[in-house]
Amino acid sequence: MGLILILGLIILMVKTQNFPVVTKKQIHAATDHLENNNDILQVVIEVEEEIISCSMK
Repeated sequence: MGLILILGLIILMVKTQNFPVVTKKQIHAATDHLENNNDILQVVIEVEEEIISCSMK
């Protein structure tokens, strides 16, 4: 679900060109959700201006 949230925000940004604000609470929720997956050890999500990056180990 966390990855879907991030991808949804990216699609929304491309369509509207109005970049939404991504809160720390949303990033934390997405990270926690992804780390609950047994195949994912660690998740790092960063937001810098117009770029959202997600790294998974």
